[in-house]
Amino acid sequence: ARIPFPAPNFSSIIITSQMTVILVFSEILLITCHRNSLELNHMKDYDNFFLPSGDLKKGKEFYQDLLGLSVKFDFSNMGMIAFKVGDNEPALILKDTSKFPNTKPTIWFVVDNVQEEYKRLKAKGLKFLSEPFPIQTGLAVEFEDPFGNTLGLTDYSKSSKSSKIKP
Repeated sequence: ARIPFPAPNFSSIIITSQMTVILVFSEILLITCHRNSLELNHMKDYDNFFLPSGDLKKGKEFYQDLLGLSVKFDFSNMGMIAFKVGDNEPALILKDTSKFPNTKPTIWFVVDNVQEEYKRLKAKGLKFLSEPFPIQTGLAVEFEDPFGNTLGLTDYSKSSKSSKIKP
C-alpha cells in the first residue's frame, strides 16, 4: 500500500519515505526487542563454572599457585574448592570426581526462583537431570543443552544476595 504524501519535491518524498520506514521499522524493532527481553531475561547472571577434577590438591596447585587465582572457599573434605576470578561473584569450582563421579564442565545461571523456572521450562519440554535440590544458598537444578553441555539454575533464596539481584 502506498502512503499518501502531499506534493513536495521528489527528494523530500524519498527522505520522508525513508524516515517513515526507519521510524516504523525502529518501533517494530523496539517492540520485538522489548518482548524478547521480557521472555528471555529470566537468567540474571552467571553463578558458577564447575569443572571435574581427579585431584583437588593438584587442582589447587594449578589454579592458585600457577594461575594466581585466590581461593574463594575450600570444601575439599566435601569434594569442592572454588577460585575467585578477579572481582566477579561467579567462581570457578573444581568438583572431585571421586565424590561426584558424573561431573562434567557445567555453567550455572542465577534466577529469581528455581521452582518457578523449573516449572516454566519443564512446561516448554526441557528435560531436567533431577528435581530442584537444596544447596547452601538456595535451590539449584541442572539440565543439558541439545549438545550435551550441562547447565544449571540457582537462586539465592536462603541468602541476602537474592535481594541484590538486578532485574
